[in-house]
Amino acid sequence: MKKLILIIILISIIPYSLISQTYSKDKTVIVSASINASAPSISLHWLAQDSTISYDIFKKSPNSESWTTQIASSLPAGTLSFTDTNVKIGEEYEYIVVRNYLPSNNKGYGFILSGIEKGAIYNHGILLLVVDSLSTRGLDFEIKRWIDDTEADGWVVKTLRIDSNDQVTSIKSAIITLYDEDPENTKALFLLGRVPVPYSGNLCPDGHPDHVGAWPADGYYADVDGNWTDESANSTSSGKARTINTPGDGKFDQSVFYSPVDLQIGRVDMRNLLLYTKSETTLLKQYLDKNHAYKNKHFVPRNRGLIRDNFIAYPEGFAASAFNSFYTLCDSVDYNIGYSNVLSKNDYQWAYGCGGGSYTSCSGVITSTFLASDTLMNVFNFLFGSYFGDWDNTNNLLRSTLASGSLSIAWSGRPFWYVHQMAMGYNIGYCAKLTMNNQNTYYPGNIPKGVHIALLGDPSLRAHILSPPSNVIATFENKQCGISWQKSTDEVDGYYVFKRLHPNQAYTLVSPSIIKDTLFIDRTTSETGTYQYMVRAVGLHTSPSGSYYNLSLGRIDTAFNHQAFVSIADVKPLSTIKIYPNPAKHILTIENNEYLIKVVYIYDMLGKEITRLQTNNHKVVLNIQHINPGIYVLKTNTEQGTFNHKIHIIR
Repeated sequence: MKKLILIIILISIIPYSLISQTYSKDKTVIVSASINASAPSISLHWLAQDSTISYDIFKKSPNSESWTTQIASSLPAGTLSFTDTNVKIGEEYEYIVVRNYLPSNNKGYGFILSGIEKGAIYNHGILLLVVDSLSTRGLDFEIKRWIDDTEADGWVVKTLRIDSNDQVTSIKSAIITLYDEDPENTKALFLLGRVPVPYSGNLCPDGHPDHVGAWPADGYYADVDGNWTDESANSTSSGKARTINTPGDGKFDQSVFYSPVDLQIGRVDMRNLLLYTKSETTLLKQYLDKNHAYKNKHFVPRNRGLIRDNFIAYPEGFAASAFNSFYTLCDSVDYNIGYSNVLSKNDYQWAYGCGGGSYTSCSGVITSTFLASDTLMNVFNFLFGSYFGDWDNTNNLLRSTLASGSLSIAWSGRPFWYVHQMAMGYNIGYCAKLTMNNQNTYYPGNIPKGVHIALLGDPSLRAHILSPPSNVIATFENKQCGISWQKSTDEVDGYYVFKRLHPNQAYTLVSPSIIKDTLFIDRTTSETGTYQYMVRAVGLHTSPSGSYYNLSLGRIDTAFNHQAFVSIADVKPLSTIKIYPNPAKHILTIENNEYLIKVVYIYDMLGKEITRLQTNNHKVVLNIQHINPGIYVLKTNTEQGTFNHKIHIIR
């Protein structure tokens, strides 16, 4: 992908003409952006809407919670764009377009995060994985694979294994202990399996008197310094033991987050989905399998969104946040066509649906029964309706969505979820935390900061996937390490190389700029030890919001900086030796056209000599059929010196 040097006009989502109004559209401004990289500027574009009086535009940094900088005031109703020239390449800016419309004092809001060639996000921080040992029994391979994928995306994963019968207070204490090891860098929390569910509050976000009481409140785990009490709430009107909340019953009093949630949080929990013939563990495996396939680009959902709004007569405009976010993310958005049948047959990356609900259905949208007999093709889902936002119950609609193929689901409408930041490379957990803490930064709708706000799904998921490189091989030769790899199958700008000495550390970038080749020499390593080297593809991604450098998952190899494998001589030029094929099955060829090869050795990773061959030729062919599959070190003595390469023997 070539670096953009001319003006970049992003693909228009739909023609910029007058759109038919609904309450959901009234509450939003459908906005996208185009960028100019040669004379840096960001141009905001939006759709015309009925009854508009004027527009105001504000700007802030992504880390600010306040819209203190107004850059346009009282733009006429016919204005459909605005250009900001006070921008720099590599930085990002968040905008709000405020629509003032009749009757007077009504407002709609459009939020967008934009930038020009914003730098890649290398390190996301530490993610705490909390795993229930019962429902995940037999999934060690899948969990380890998820950890590998997540660390290959720039996270450090710390694992906490718990019992499904543990008290939520003891689990939180264990989480805080891990958090306190590195509070500055600990950013996220992923609950996998039957992790006990905290309950809190005396609320009914869906407005039903028979649904008042304590709701599931995973934010309790993510709020490491909040004061959660069990003294005052006394709610028994629902008649349901699960939501009844009385003093001292283990359910908390808080209905809203009184202090900011500290961690991004998501949960995948397949218990009590009795409509499925598959076991709970099998459903968890199915989720982890699709998660791996998505992150490694084994399948590619189309970058389009679907909005099904069956609440068009409700002034709250429950689908407003979907109109806002999807148009900043997607190449196209379909509105009020079929939902369940479409999602099971067509691959939409994003979907939103709202309608009258029960614990297992969203009227006119989808049901748990349908989900149990079919498979969703999309990745990110939002639903809204009565009852099913309280997700800890048998055959719950939200969790059934995960069981049927979606990787992320949230109840969006009270309050609104905003995920426009994902257009610039951020993960869904980042947006979940912002939603939980949002009071006035983004128009929240009703019940902001409610303890019921929850993300069901992996919080590390991102929207844009690049194919990773392959066959990474790292080999020390004297005091330097050579790293080679095969190209990504995508068109990319190049590659970054990272390394770490200890598995519980974050990877550090060792290539100061994008590498165009498929070979890098690390001359900065002096400490003896075992190093992990990771190579990630990087490409400039352009979305309907702006452009940023996107990274693939990394591919990793281990290199041993140890005297058993390395000559004690000073640094020499890298060898001109060719070794092929690598990986090899039966025959390994070593070739050096410039210098004679004297002796060839193969050592295992413990330094034990497996085989040696004395020769005096430019080309040596080794029969390796007697050597077990695995990773080995090939030591080659030549007229030029002694060199070491890693080889992989397969069958």
